Amino acid sequence: MIQSLETGKHHELNVRGEMARYVAPGYLIVGRNSSLLAAPFSLDDMQVQKPPVTVVDGVNGDPSSGTMDFSVSSNGNLAYLPGSVNKDFELVWVTREGKVTPLPLAPQPISAPRISPDGTKLAYGVGPTTGDNDIWIYDFRKRSASRLTFTKKVNSPLWSLDGKRLYYASSVPPMEVRKVCSSSRARFPRFPLHWRSRGIR
Repeated sequence: MIQSLETGKHHELNVRGEMARYVAPGYLIVGRNSSLLAAPFSLDDMQVQKPPVTVVDGVNGDPSSGTMDFSVSSNGNLAYLPGSVNKDFELVWVTREGKVTPLPLAPQPISAPRISPDGTKLAYGVGPTTGDNDIWIYDFRKRSASRLTFTKKVNSPLWSLDGKRLYYASSVPPMEVRKVCSSSRARFPRFPLHWRSRGIR
């Protein structure tokens, strides 16, 4: 999406990607997975003239936020940090004494792990990016994991204080906080961060 700083009007670009950058004399650069793509772009029409094509592979990034480590100067010079956004992580259990025990799960792109209040379950996100993410539940007693959501557009799981409900943020329009096993939804678009006595904050 592109927005005028003078009028506040915005225009949807209909280009899949992240960290979009406009480069003179008329190109749009976006990140997608671990690649940078470029396409001719008209500021007059606010439209991409041709489909984006890959110009650089192997760019480092953060799958939880969707950021990518690159910058483009006004004269078109590109600087980037080599790497990948598709990072696989291993979930482990660490005691206060520092003993590390890996959980019986294959390494995968994991984000935002949250342990239930009674310590029996772990909610976590799985997906290469924030916009392609689902929530899974690992049961410590059964030593098994099960998939909770199937939309690929949710993240930030958060247990209720009693552990009976799990809240999460959904990027399916309208963007909002939702909770499992209930049709009710929060009235405001924000990501759940933590609980306090009066509710989510």
